[in-house]
Amino acid sequence: MKTRMKRSGELFRVSLSGRETGEAFVTVLALLVLGAIVITPLLGFMITGLKAGQSHEDITTELYSADAGVQYAIWELQNGGLFGDDGPLFIGTVSLDPFEINGDNVTVTIENENDEGVFFKIVSEATDMVTGSMTRVRSRVTPTEGYQGNFFENGITGLGNVDMSGGCNGDIQCAGTLTVTPGEIIRGDVTCWKLYSKGLVYGDVRCAILDNQGTIYGDVEYYTLQNLGVVTGTVTATPLPPDLTDLNEIWPEQEYLTSFYQAQVPSSNYPSTIVNACSTIGPLYMGYTAAGAARSLTIDTKTQVCEVKLNGTIFVTGDFTVTSKTLVNLNGQTIYCLGDIYFAPGSYVKGSGVIIGLGTVRFQPNIVSGGVGDQSAIVRYNGSVWANQTSNTVADLNDVWGSSATTVYAVGDGGVILKTINSGTLWTAMTSATTNALNGVWGTADNNIFAVGDGGTVMRYDGAAWSAMTSGTTSNLNDVWGSALDNVVYAVGDGGTILRYKDGGWSGMTSLTDVQLNSVWRISGSDVYAVGAEGTIRRYDGNVEGTWTSMSSGTTLDLRHVWGSSASDIFFVGDEGTIRRYKDGNWYSMTIDTGIFPQLMGIWGSASNDVYVVGELGVIIHYGGAGTTWTQETSPTTKDLNAIWGSSSANIYAVGENAEDFIFLQSVNEWVELKPGGEFHGSMAGAGTVELLPGSNLMAPKDLGRVNFPRYRWIRIDTYIIEQH
Repeated sequence: MKTRMKRSGELFRVSLSGRETGEAFVTVLALLVLGAIVITPLLGFMITGLKAGQSHEDITTELYSADAGVQYAIWELQNGGLFGDDGPLFIGTVSLDPFEINGDNVTVTIENENDEGVFFKIVSEATDMVTGSMTRVRSRVTPTEGYQGNFFENGITGLGNVDMSGGCNGDIQCAGTLTVTPGEIIRGDVTCWKLYSKGLVYGDVRCAILDNQGTIYGDVEYYTLQNLGVVTGTVTATPLPPDLTDLNEIWPEQEYLTSFYQAQVPSSNYPSTIVNACSTIGPLYMGYTAAGAARSLTIDTKTQVCEVKLNGTIFVTGDFTVTSKTLVNLNGQTIYCLGDIYFAPGSYVKGSGVIIGLGTVRFQPNIVSGGVGDQSAIVRYNGSVWANQTSNTVADLNDVWGSSATTVYAVGDGGVILKTINSGTLWTAMTSATTNALNGVWGTADNNIFAVGDGGTVMRYDGAAWSAMTSGTTSNLNDVWGSALDNVVYAVGDGGTILRYKDGGWSGMTSLTDVQLNSVWRISGSDVYAVGAEGTIRRYDGNVEGTWTSMSSGTTLDLRHVWGSSASDIFFVGDEGTIRRYKDGNWYSMTIDTGIFPQLMGIWGSASNDVYVVGELGVIIHYGGAGTTWTQETSPTTKDLNAIWGSSSANIYAVGENAEDFIFLQSVNEWVELKPGGEFHGSMAGAGTVELLPGSNLMAPKDLGRVNFPRYRWIRIDTYIIEQH
């Protein structure tokens, strides 16, 4: 027998002789008999194994299908109206609509255990629609607050680095390096991996690595020290760095946010990729094209005369852009974008809202106040509690004064003048003689009231009507005060302007300053004080030349208001929580017990031991006369309060602005860049670098209220297979 094999990969070729052919035939028969004996049971075993494998595969598929039912139940709890901000909206057990997946029919029930709204039992059953086999699983879940509680209580939350070339009034929490450039200020607590600061931090600091080349006004905990800098509080070296893993735990997943917001918009696509006319839009879905491409949306009206107002969630699968000169009213809604978000420099934004991009978020618009159209703040203290009153106006209110306990006047933007004759039960608008902003009001009686404002506006009320007066200036006037004894009145304003009303006319006085003057207060003809920018204090002693002299304040921060109980006891308030007291010829610095540093706008007291101050974000503080510490009061508003006046310790009024427009910016995966035109009220969060560009100032609220953002995370406690057959 000769065997040949080609290396080319051909089959073997075998040649046999005649005798060899007979021998081979016998051998083949023997092999066939042996094969029949061995292969038959082997084939049976293989068939059984295939059936077993198929059965195992079916069971595994059913398990996946049943688990999909659990996920479906969690989604319904999150988004399906079964669970609200205040807890579950059902008792007992609810059954969800059955669905089909992987060739299985899936039924799901959710039980509110003990109707307590704490634990929920989900039972999901997947049945093979061909074989009838079934897998049933049980899972227990519970809601955990985390998203809103973390993001909105911080000014900035970041998974990466935070670069601050602007100011932040709020807490900062980041897993990377927080860099604070020279001159910038953080008014809040800091928790980060590394702090590299050449600025000022008014708050406590916790970090793994401390490189402080600035000043920290608070306590410090660090793990590794590079530079301590100046620290006014207690310094502690810790054995372990701060645990920042919770940042990742509270960070919402892309899939969760997408399902949360997609449930709020139509399933059909918005027909256009551009909005170029003022209109109301939303809820709106910019879905995918037939070819699967993401669709972007651009708002491009190129005018701020009218607005594009959001009336529901905006869901964009591509990029979202607002062009220069275009005005968008967020109106309390959400923009959710799977791509990048860009509010171009020169664009305009007003209203509260949530802005979330999975990519880069660049936010550089001009901020316009008053977007939500809420009424302006008026609050009254009755001796025990502060309560809101209805102002019946959306114009910001800048000052308040009363002729009696029940008759009170308030003035504001647009020339608005309000009056109440029943302690604020009803405020009504008066006919004004101007549309300019009015910034100050004061009088001696109901028939002798003065109001001052922008553009040199001066008006007088004679008991019947308001009429314009000639001021002799075009500078903005910011405050007015006088005395009923001689009917001499003073007004102060921009550029160091000081006017005096005497003998029936207004005339200018020599202030020896060109800074903005914000407030004036008169004790007597020989004791008048004016305060303003850069810690400026001017005093008039009654000299015939009409010249005001400088007085040292001990601060370079802007002073906003002045009030005193006598010539020897005067209080001055201003930016960054500044409170200065001039008593018996000596200066004292004063602080707030809660450690906050807000802009303080107005001060009034019934006596030196009963003084109230109001400021931004609804802050109200009280001084009872002991020591140098003020107590923060419970305020009924978060709106900025600009002025305060009272007739007694049990009848005090404060007025302020309309609703604050808080905006939340978040990049889920990338970075956030902020440089607004105007003060930005809101919070920021970014998975990448968060940047506050030069000139930006972030004012973070402690409570955004109920915004359109997931409040709860749902945690699986356990999942068990409870039955299979």
